[in-house]
Amino acid sequence: MANIHFIWWGPVRGPECYATPNAIARYSGLFHKLKFWCRAEDRQAFRQVLDTRIEIIGINKSFLQLAQNQRGLLAQKDFQDATWVLHELNRHKAFSAVKDLLSLLVLYTQGGIYLDTTTRLSAMAERMKYMGQQNLNKGIEQLGGEPRVVLLEDTIPHAPLLQTTQAILFGEDDSGKGSPKPIDVPLIDVWALYSPPGHAAFKTMLLSYVSRANRMGLNQTRTPANVFSKIGDEEVHGVDLLQDREGRELRNKLIGNLIIRSVYDGLLVNCSNLDGEQLANYAWPTLPLAQSDKQNPDEHSLFVPSLGIVKTYRNTWRNQVL
Repeated sequence: MANIHFIWWGPVRGPECYATPNAIARYSGLFHKLKFWCRAEDRQAFRQVLDTRIEIIGINKSFLQLAQNQRGLLAQKDFQDATWVLHELNRHKAFSAVKDLLSLLVLYTQGGIYLDTTTRLSAMAERMKYMGQQNLNKGIEQLGGEPRVVLLEDTIPHAPLLQTTQAILFGEDDSGKGSPKPIDVPLIDVWALYSPPGHAAFKTMLLSYVSRANRMGLNQTRTPANVFSKIGDEEVHGVDLLQDREGRELRNKLIGNLIIRSVYDGLLVNCSNLDGEQLANYAWPTLPLAQSDKQNPDEHSLFVPSLGIVKTYRNTWRNQVL
């Protein structure tokens, strides 16, 4: 039996935040333990709309009660730093970033699969026969002891462990002497993730995310440690972009890349020995969704055959984070 985690940081906003957890509860609730993480203030509202087989964990805005779920896997200072970053992200209303960091913390401490609430079960996967591949339950059983992310097409540059704002946004930063050279890595996404509990790669991802955020100025003193990065004609700190809700394109790109760059760090350092070509071994391949399985003929969706999970990319910032 595996944990299947969902996270929604905000009030109930219709089926987009509970339809997929409910569908998977009907499909896998007897085989796996489903957990839905949300704000404590929204827990009762979600109890009204979520399947009773789903455990709902309400988190207050101090995030401190997460300590009871982390089983001593993180040093106290690392845990406190992570909760402070969560607090600051929430203060800046970077709610998708709160969800991203929570997913790393939850998977490292509890293990299991994280699925974004915007994913869905393939209709054909529910009939357990899509292109001869496994359904969700069998796919989970075969995961083993290594982490998994979602594999997309194309490659991008990534300088491992380089944490300047420019490196977070673009994968490289040639402004300083001795900066690590970027390597080519396959494009990935994080709408589905897997980790055994306590895996070293997810610890590196978590600490990389927290360190990047700290250097941006998301820390107890709210003081950036990064030097200014040149973005266009301006020199800015990462926290400046996070505060600028008018400049949504760079703000959203920064939020999206915080999680992606941190995940690359964990996979490169702990799984592939800094070999970018090997990262595909730790990712679920994706396929374009068959026309017969689309909810509308014009949607742009990807399918993970080994899980029977579909992700529809809408015209949102998540499509363009890299």
